[in-house]
Amino acid sequence: MTRNSFKWYDALIVVSMLGIIAAAAIYDDSLSGHVLPAPGSTLTIPKPPEHKVTEHITDEIQDPVVEVDMYVRGFLKDVPEYRYKVAREFIPFVVAYSEQYGIDPLLLAVLISVESSWTPSALGSLNEKGLCQVHGVAARGYDLSIAEQQIEAGAAWLSKCIDWCGGDVLGGLSLYQSGRGCSPHKGSKRRIEMYNEAHKEIRGY
Repeated sequence: MTRNSFKWYDALIVVSMLGIIAAAAIYDDSLSGHVLPAPGSTLTIPKPPEHKVTEHITDEIQDPVVEVDMYVRGFLKDVPEYRYKVAREFIPFVVAYSEQYGIDPLLLAVLISVESSWTPSALGSLNEKGLCQVHGVAARGYDLSIAEQQIEAGAAWLSKCIDWCGGDVLGGLSLYQSGRGCSPHKGSKRRIEMYNEAHKEIRGY
């Protein structure tokens, strides 16, 4: 190979190396202004504004009628379907009278479930009648042959019992059941447990 051949060969190598250096510089420049995650890291997704989170939570709050319906269906899941269909007719009254007398519809639904198992013709050993098993002074002024009035009587009496117990729901349930005072007992403790379980299962907290 001649000396001139070596010169052309050397020149070709130099040009190739300059091309590689230039390409590397262009690639490096294209990365400027960009932060690349380190190997194995994850990119952080921005959180939505707080008001958006609040709106999302608000949208998922159940309607009271839907909540009570869910509870009644769950409570009567092991009985014939017709029992649930009958009980379902009472749900709007449960919600309406609970709101009128300032109590939680789920609480009244639990009370009815325990007292009568959603049977309007239920009759207790002390002549307690209807869905809410009221009698005596609690039943005064109501026509207990009508399911709607059974529910109103129960809601009104439970509200009074809670007030008489200083706003304590457990005490109110105790007084409603025993008629002897606000001290918790086995029956009222079971009712408040059922209420708390329903509250958590249906409302999620």
